[in-house]
Amino acid sequence: MGSGWGEFINNIQGNRKIGMDLNADTRQYLDPSVEFLNQDCAGEWPLPDDSLDVVFISNFLEHLPGKTHIEKAFVHIKRCLRPNGRVICIGPNVKYVSEISSLYNGKQAAVAVISCSIGISKTRKRNSYTAIK
Repeated sequence: MGSGWGEFINNIQGNRKIGMDLNADTRQYLDPSVEFLNQDCAGEWPLPDDSLDVVFISNFLEHLPGKTHIEKAFVHIKRCLRPNGRVICIGPNVKYVSEISSLYNGKQAAVAVISCSIGISKTRKRNSYTAIK
């Protein structure tokens, strides 16, 4: 999610790699092996249920307009994530990085989400999730 210029997805191995970004120019930076979804992460994902092993989000959630947008994206993540799949979500800890904390004033929803790294594991029981620290 928020694949940008492909710095991460171009450098990992996988049977199927899917990048998602709102910026159409992203396609030109992605390896030809990467499928590209040019769309808003809060919009409907054109992927089947239980079709993803891992969703990787790095330094992205803080750029979304607010909590509702983040929640909509996670609805799609939960639907598409396979049982025992993983969400790897990292971002700046604005509490300890004073240079960027001023950028997020007024974006409390985003700051609350990005101030820690989180993971969600979808267990075998349908729609049951466990937080991983």
